[in-house]
Amino acid sequence: MICDLKDTSDFPQPPLNPFIFLRLLSRSVHQHIHEFNSIQLVNTTGITSYDTVDAGEIIQDALESIVKSEWWERMWTIQEIVLPRTAKVVCGQWMIPWTSLVSYCVRWLTHTPDCCNEHRYPWTSKVMYTLKLLGKRCQDLEEIRNHVAQDGNRLDVFYFSELLTSTLDKKCRDPRDKVFSLLGLFSDAEDEILQPDYSQSAKETYERAVAKVAEFRQENPLFVLSPAFRSPSSARLSLPSWVPDFSLEVDHNFVRMRRDRKYTFQANYNASKGHASTAIIDSGEFFEVGIHVDTVAAVNRLPTPFVPTNITQWFNFVRLTQEALHKDKHPGTNKHEDNLLLSFWRALQGDLKTAKQDFTTWRRLSKQDLREEDAWRFEASLKAASPSSANGILDDYSHMPLIVDGRALFLTRTGRRWGFGVPEVQPGDEIWILYGSPVPFILRPPVVRYNEDGVAEFAGGAGSRNARPYSFVGDCYLDGVMFGEALVNSVFKEEIVVLR
Repeated sequence: MICDLKDTSDFPQPPLNPFIFLRLLSRSVHQHIHEFNSIQLVNTTGITSYDTVDAGEIIQDALESIVKSEWWERMWTIQEIVLPRTAKVVCGQWMIPWTSLVSYCVRWLTHTPDCCNEHRYPWTSKVMYTLKLLGKRCQDLEEIRNHVAQDGNRLDVFYFSELLTSTLDKKCRDPRDKVFSLLGLFSDAEDEILQPDYSQSAKETYERAVAKVAEFRQENPLFVLSPAFRSPSSARLSLPSWVPDFSLEVDHNFVRMRRDRKYTFQANYNASKGHASTAIIDSGEFFEVGIHVDTVAAVNRLPTPFVPTNITQWFNFVRLTQEALHKDKHPGTNKHEDNLLLSFWRALQGDLKTAKQDFTTWRRLSKQDLREEDAWRFEASLKAASPSSANGILDDYSHMPLIVDGRALFLTRTGRRWGFGVPEVQPGDEIWILYGSPVPFILRPPVVRYNEDGVAEFAGGAGSRNARPYSFVGDCYLDGVMFGEALVNSVFKEEIVVLR
């Protein structure tokens, strides 16, 4: 298979062979950019020797001719590179075997960029960023190729949901191809996977895809597909709230962050305490068993994009909330209100501890990890830091962005618990634990209005919570229920919830 990166008429002709520079850098994981006194590269007229100090712009242009190709963003690229036994990548007049390109990029990713800082040429930071981006793109496709090889030249149907969420940054002209372009990767034995049907709308295609995930996974499909939910998800294609709009365009970093968050939550939390999903999809409605644990009382959102120093806004919100609750001294005061700061400090860390820059070894926070002085010291450091230096403060809390980036802070009404959820969360939304999910979900009830006490008055009358279907808002972290605590609490009752 020949994979041509020059897939548009305005694609720039690379000034030199970009693959040669990759090969030079990948000769050893200890190969440093500053060690090149001069570089001999092949260009369109032959072999030319470039002085390294002045070669930056030429090298960057050559690398960008690879990275900026629309070929990386096409949905159908996945089949082109994954299914053939061998593949070659073409960039203008230059060609390289896919396996060699992956080998070069992966080896460079094992190189520590910081080690080149002291002797960095003025252009190296930009080149290293481009190399890192290229390496990640190669890694993502190679991961799928490896799964295909392991599963006997066709993927297992259980991998279907993973591809639906890992290809959100890919593009196609027909929104139905966000599903159909993946089907050729799977075994069609016993009609396990969907069959392409272009007589159906994108809405019908996406609903069928979610139903197929529910059929073959014990996990709750709302969690399995959680990286794909972006609100408002149903506006353009008139989708039910429980169906992601796979056609919405997102960038590569968004996809990786969402997937990393899902894998972290999946590995560490167990809110439904091992109960398998019982999801049933019928006539456009989603049925699942779960328990209602609390209702959102207040919400505080950070400006976007996420900047660590803005977390101080949440500290102020927590402090003001705690002062207001203690001042009112209403009968509902409980132990969670006695020190909302420590509750927030635990929630901010996801009640998890991991080694620095290590997302493989985890444990729950201990009492020694939850000291007020640590919380105040963290806030003070953020206040004193500039936006550019704030990331260093997070070194000891390296997983914190997975918990809070792109999320809103909320406080629940009954349990007075802190949580982090999708930015669209609003007061009156309910927190549910649905079977088959390691994390709770935010569901929006069909309310007519809120009364003077801020309590939702439900449509359907008689105060029935399930008189009409809910809308799905998104997944969340809620302090105090992430490890199955609610499932062993007799206060909470099992119910069937309906989503539309």
